[in-house]
Amino acid sequence: MLQTQDPASTRRSDRDEYWKSRVVPTAQGLEGFAWRVAWFAVLIKILFFS
Repeated sequence: MLQTQDPASTRRSDRDEYWKSRVVPTAQGLEGFAWRVAWFAVLIKILFFS
């Protein structure tokens, strides 16, 4: 007997795969960039405005 997949679960797995392959790495990259900018701002503040 062949088992058919539920179309909703297929959509869900496609959405999960897209989320894991595109959205999560993009968010992690943006977070890393934001931390670098924040630390740079702190360094500039300490060096020039203390």
